[in-house]
Order: sequence, then C-alpha cells, then structure tokens
Amino acid sequence: MKFIYVRKTSKELLFTHLCLAVCLILTNFTQAQNLARNATPHTSSFYQNNASWNGYKARDGVTSANSKWVSNGDANPWIYFDLGAEHNLGRVLVKMAGAGGEWTAFNAKAYNIQTWNNGWVNRANVNNSSQQNEVSTNITARSRYVRLNFTDTGIDQYARIPEIEVYAATSTGATNLQASIPQCSNSAYTANFSWTGSGNGWWIDVSTNSSFPANTATFHKPINNTSSTNSNGLCRWHYDCSSQLALQPNTTYYWRIWNGSSHSQVKSFRVNNCAAACESLYGIHWWASGASSIMNGKKGWSTEIINIHDITSASHGSLTNFKNKMRSVIADGFTPVVRINWNWNATIPDPNQISYSAFAQRCAMVMDQLHNHLGGGQSVKWFQIGNEYNLDYEYPPAGGAPVSVYVNYYNAVYNQIKTQTTNGQNMKVLVGPVANWAPTAVNGSLGTGYYDAYFKAVVNSIGQNCDGYAIHTYGAHDNGNRSYAGGISINWGQDNNLGRAGNVLPGNFNKSNTLGFNSYRVLMQIIRSYGKSTVPVIITETNTSAHYTITNNSNCSNPVTCNSGNCKLIRPSITYYSGWMQTAYQRINNWNNNNSQKILGLCWFVYDGQGDWEEFGLDNSACKMTTARNDFNSLTASTNYSAGCNAQNRITRTQVEIPTTFEPDPTQRSIVDQVEALRIEKLFPVPTNKVLNVQFSTESREVEVNIFTQQGKLFKTKKVSTQQGKQTFTINVSDLPKGFYLLSITDKSGKVVRSFVID
Repeated sequence: MKFIYVRKTSKELLFTHLCLAVCLILTNFTQAQNLARNATPHTSSFYQNNASWNGYKARDGVTSANSKWVSNGDANPWIYFDLGAEHNLGRVLVKMAGAGGEWTAFNAKAYNIQTWNNGWVNRANVNNSSQQNEVSTNITARSRYVRLNFTDTGIDQYARIPEIEVYAATSTGATNLQASIPQCSNSAYTANFSWTGSGNGWWIDVSTNSSFPANTATFHKPINNTSSTNSNGLCRWHYDCSSQLALQPNTTYYWRIWNGSSHSQVKSFRVNNCAAACESLYGIHWWASGASSIMNGKKGWSTEIINIHDITSASHGSLTNFKNKMRSVIADGFTPVVRINWNWNATIPDPNQISYSAFAQRCAMVMDQLHNHLGGGQSVKWFQIGNEYNLDYEYPPAGGAPVSVYVNYYNAVYNQIKTQTTNGQNMKVLVGPVANWAPTAVNGSLGTGYYDAYFKAVVNSIGQNCDGYAIHTYGAHDNGNRSYAGGISINWGQDNNLGRAGNVLPGNFNKSNTLGFNSYRVLMQIIRSYGKSTVPVIITETNTSAHYTITNNSNCSNPVTCNSGNCKLIRPSITYYSGWMQTAYQRINNWNNNNSQKILGLCWFVYDGQGDWEEFGLDNSACKMTTARNDFNSLTASTNYSAGCNAQNRITRTQVEIPTTFEPDPTQRSIVDQVEALRIEKLFPVPTNKVLNVQFSTESREVEVNIFTQQGKLFKTKKVSTQQGKQTFTINVSDLPKGFYLLSITDKSGKVVRSFVID
C-alpha cells in the first residue's frame, strides 16, 4: 500500500505540474496585448449609418449580438484599424456572428487580411466556408494598419463582426548585442551586427537619434530567423528602400532589435576619420583637368557651381554630368565646395517663382545626390547657398535680395538638410558670401546696400543656424596708388565708410587697408560679433580684381579707363603683380595663427578660364596670368599652409584671440564630447495637440527653445533654466495649427533640431 501510495502521489504531482505549466501558458497567451483594443477603426460603411453598428463595436471587448460592426450591404465591405504605430504582427482573431449568439449562417465565409505598405498588401486569404464562429490566422508583417476585406459575407450581403483582435508576433527578445566596426574610416563603411536569439518577424533598427523617430533619421530591415546581419540594405523608415543607409565616419549611430512585441537594449557605435592629410589653404575656382599640376601634391579646395533651376529629378542630365565632374575633382586631390545657384541670372530665386520650402527641397535633392550617391567612397561635404546676392545682377527682382529673402531661403535649406535628409548632419551648409567690392562699397555710398551693414544683417538674422560661412575678398594688398597697364591707377586706401552704416564694427576696429584684399577682416569681425564664431570660414573667391574701371571693348593689353556708364571689372590679367599669391596666402596663414576662428581655404577665381573669365584663368597665358600661375605653383612647392583638420569642426566655449600658433587646450573636452553635451533624447507624445514634452541633456544653465515651421517661420520661443544632465520640460502647443514643426534647443555648445507633428 505504501508503494502504491507513492506511485499515486507521483502521478498526482506530475499532473499538478502539467496543469500549472498549461495554466501558465494559457495565462501568458490571454495576457498578450490585443493591439486592436485601443486602435482607431475605419469602415467601408455601417448599417443605416447608425453608430450602434459602427467599427468601434468590433474592438470594444464585448462579443455579443448587440455589440458588433454591421456593414450596410455594400459589395466587398472592409474594416481597417490604425494601431497608432508600427508593430510586427503575428495573429488576427475574428469572432463571427455565431460567437455573439447569432445564427451561424451569418458568419462570413471568406476574407483577406491586409496591411499597408504604400498600398494594401495581402497577408492571408482566409477561407471560412465551414462558417466557424472564431477564426485565428497567423500573419507575418510589420505595419501600423491592418484591414479585413470581406469577399464572401455569408448568407446575405451584410458583414456581422462582433469582435476583431490583432496581436503582435511573440518571441524571446534579443540579448548580447554586438557591433563590429572598422577602427577608422574616411568614407562610408559597413558594420556587422550580431546578437543572441532569433525569430520570425524580427527587425533591426539603426538611427542617428537614440529615440528612433519615424522619419529620415531611422533605417531598418527584416532579420527573420537569424542572429547576425550587416548594415547593407537598411531602408528608410516605413521600409522605403529607394533610400538606404550609408554609414558615415564621425557620426554616432544607435541600434536595437525588435522581436515583434518589444525592443532590445539600445546600443551605439561610432567610427572616426583615419588620420589623413588635411586640406591646405590653397584653392581654386572652377576645376579643370591639370589643376593638380600646380598643387605640388597638396590637398586643396575647389569652388564649383551647379544651377538647380531645371533639375527636377535625381536623374536629370545636368545633375548626372555634375556628379561626374565632382568624381574627377575629388580624384584629382581637391575638396569641392559646391555653390548652389538657382540660375545664372539669379543666384537665389524670387519667392514669387518658387516657395522657400520648394527651393529647400530642390536643394536637398541635389545635395543628397552629391553627398550620398557619388559612389566609390567619394562624397561632397561642403555646400554654399547663394552668391553675392546683394548685387542687382545676382538678384534681378529688386537690385539685390532683401536680407529677409536670403535668410528665409538659407534657413529653409539648412533645416531641410539637418532634419529631413539622409546623413544631413555630416553636410556643411555655408552662409553664402556678399560682394564686398560692390559699387556701393567702391563709391562709398552709405545706403542700405553697403556691404558690411548688409552682411551684418544676414549673419545676425541667421544666428547659430549654420555650419560656417563663405566669404569673398578681392584687390591689392597695400595702401596707396598702384599703376597698371595703359596707365590706369587705382587707389587702394582705407575705406573710411566701413562701420558707419548701422554701427556695424566696434569703435576700435582698425579700418586701414580694408577696401582691397584685407576686407576679409571686416567680414570676419562681423561674423565674430554677430554670427557663429565657433564654425570655420572659406574664402571661395579671391583675385586682384576690384573696381569698375574698364570698358566693354577693352582687353588686357589695351585697357581704357571707365568712370561711368557700362564699365567692366578690371581683370587679373592686368592687375596681377609678382608676389601677390605669396602675400595673400601668408596673410591668411597669419590670421589662422593669431585667431581661433579659422579660414580653411583661399580659392583663386578662376582656374578654368573660359568665355568671360579667360583673363582670370590660371590655366591660360593671357597677359599677366602666366606670372600668377607660376607664383601659385612656387607657393605650393615651398610652403605648407593649413588651418589643420580640427579647424573644420572646432567648437570653442568663448571666442578669444591667441597671440601665437593655435594649440588645442588639453583641459577642454574632445570635439565629440562637446557635440554630445547637448542632445534631444525624446519628444512625446507625437503626434500631439495639447502639450509637447521635451527630454534633453545639456551642461548649460539655460537653453533657448524655438518652435518654427518647416519653412522657417518662428511660432514660439522660450528661455528654459536648466540643470546639468538629462531633464524634461513641457511646452504648450495647443494654440498651434495642425502640421509639421521643428523644435530647436540652443545652448552655449551649439544647436540641435528635431521634428514633430501637431494633429
């Protein structure tokens, strides 16, 4: 009896354990979240337009003949649910009329389960010809929207559905996430990912934003039943594979694994540039084959121009040809600075012809192609928006663009690149240059067009919303008269009108010899006083030209003085004198040695001298251009002027003058640390219509928060007192209309921008 008793107890224990296991399984199953329960339903119709039979009844948690969705007799009725966010979907349970206590002949006989992916896609064709009361169907899809499209409603033309339940795919989460990356890279690279665990319906997400926003900052791809993959084939969010991620150096990326119901721990990785030769100060404008022959192995700059007026697609022939030229420029040892022009007649367009946002989108399309799609590890990084827009022939509508027009165009482009363009954070968007040799400057007129006041208004309006500045400087180096061919004499004396229009320059600013080449000092002082003093500057045009002094029919061997009427710029082929190159580059090098805001390059206008620019080109022998070319070649062979690699992205806490050659301060944090000091961690809820919570990190005591439209219109600004580290504040947005918005936070280290939606 004791033996029998023990055997019986073992069976009882075994039975008890099995019951517990089954109960646990059933409990876990029943506790799985029904995604449809809080979803928004949409239907083809509901019976007699009576709300008692609308789509909400099919997800209210009640299975009853008195709580159901009933269609209104239309052919192939449908119902779909907006789940509010994308999910990896695993199962759809449909409870038919019979489950609610009705006649089973009312049960639907056939329907399709569909999800949205730029159109409705069939995931399962369900045959319920036996008219079961409940039908559970497994699917594999990632989507925000799930639809049931009924092809046979049963005994009559009405679909009667008391309840629909939608469940995410279930599986064990990924652990032990590892990313294998190169030690350094100077071009796009590949990362290899691995993790422990696998399952059906899994995805990998990679983003430049740790909150993984559902926009162009985030990329993903399916990873079904595998525990490793690489970064190839990562498609823009919502699985738009027309744009795929190319990992870039000097960018922090975040990644995670989605297992159908939850995300893994977030991991990050970053690859910095390999040590390489930096760009020298030496530069040209309009590269042509053979340009590297005067560089003597130095890496230099080349200013290039693309007109985007007619470029309406990424496959446009003009853009294709320009991409081919950029490949040649880069292969020849030059770093291109691409000037974005509207057309040859207007460097920026008239807002009556194209809106600010449409212009920005056109620019972004072109810049995306040049930055992300050259191939072969090549990429254009530097972009100048507009050129000498204070001149009448660069903006015909008003004899020079109003400051507000240029600023609005620039801001629209900058925001489009930084928030909506793949790898936009790696692009450098430069404020375009003004003409500091314009007739207003030459004649000393003090109207609103005087170049220093105009440039002050531009940089002051743009503020911190930029990556750097392009400037121009033209003319001789010294004071006094200088005689040229044909007896033409030019006075290069100081410009006493500087700073008088609008109190632009400080009272102690030395104005001597600022009308000629040294006028770059005026522009640098304006940037320092009113702009962003922590970003670099590139002089994208320079030569010895300046005044309007030669008639239309003049040439370099026989110039004729012109004091009024239709005059042309005096040409370098006349004005160049031996040693000008050496003096010009030496002065810029001295500036860099004595100032913390660096000038990265000085580009001679032009190298490729064709058409109207023949007498400017270093590639020809017109008059004095042979001397200019020989001087440039001798300069690059005998000197090695460079602002240094760190100058391209240097961030300083304060603007200071350093009396000797600049050396990094070992007590300051690294560039990466300073950039990461200000970050927007999360915006929630999105979309919103009442309040927006902003979670961010800073090391400043105060930040400025701005909300503006995609077109750059400012709606709200707010000063927020902060503490160091991560924190959250709330801003009321209930008074803003529906639409797409940008939120920026600015502190002493810089600015970050994120997008959100008000619905």
